[in-house]
Amino acid sequence: MSFRPRRALVGLVAAAAALVALPAAALAAGETLSVTPSGTQANSNPSITATLGFAAGDTPKAVVTSLAPGVLSNLNANLSCLAAQQLTPACQIGNATVLSTAGNLAGNLYLVPALGSDAAGIEFVPPAGTLGNQYVGVSLNPGTPGSLNLTTTFPNPSPARITGFIATFNPTLNGQPFTRLPSGC
Repeated sequence: MSFRPRRALVGLVAAAAALVALPAAALAAGETLSVTPSGTQANSNPSITATLGFAAGDTPKAVVTSLAPGVLSNLNANLSCLAAQQLTPACQIGNATVLSTAGNLAGNLYLVPALGSDAAGIEFVPPAGTLGNQYVGVSLNPGTPGSLNLTTTFPNPSPARITGFIATFNPTLNGQPFTRLPSGC
């Protein structure tokens, strides 16, 4: 796999952070989405696994995702992660695998300082020697107070094709609750 297709694959992983509650109506024909929390107790802090598959022959050019109201990530769980980049276990928020026609690429997800006007950043870090890290910004959703948006843009990965991804987000960050389900419907 060349560097260009792999770089395109990496950007998709960060989009998983905001897919926790994407409505099924927002999916195109042939796409699949499943979101599986480790528990369903209201106001709890479960691990959350999101799996997205793209329609045959499609590769995303851009993915725009939003967290549903009440599904939150505690960006303050470890403020030192937002003060200076630390790709350490204390800032790891999960792991992900990007699926492609050229092979799968697994790595870790970290909470990192924001760039520009972002509220925070997420960095996908693949195994050493495979390719560079990928930053994706997280911004506030102006249409839904307390909700977050994430936009990821991808270069054309041709001839490889992104077929999907699987991301699991940790329930805690450095011993503090990180994920949270709504307290009510």
